[in-house]
Amino acid sequence: MEFPNPARPGESIPLHFHLHYRTVWWERRMSSRAKPERKAQLAPIWFAGDPRFFGVVAVTRSGSDPASPTPKRLHYLAQISPEKKGTAIDDNPWQASPEDLARARHAVGKGTA
Repeated sequence: MEFPNPARPGESIPLHFHLHYRTVWWERRMSSRAKPERKAQLAPIWFAGDPRFFGVVAVTRSGSDPASPTPKRLHYLAQISPEKKGTAIDDNPWQASPEDLARARHAVGKGTA
């Protein structure tokens, strides 16, 4: 899944699903073989976070009031360092600013060091 880079308009950043039993629901709807009615369940997708590091995705709960939609199927997404298999805050492959890095470290409880 790709999201816009907040620091560079026009650039997309891929985020990876962590393996979890809830991943199956998402995979069945994002597959190239998925039926249109299943893919339609992904519209709209909600995202909270910074795609350069990590975030949470969700879809709108069916039957919720359009004026105040409710999210469901929340799932954690992250940048994955292939050699570490973890969140790559310190690698900074997307050239985030020092303020962005400090905010990301704070979000995962690593302080600012």
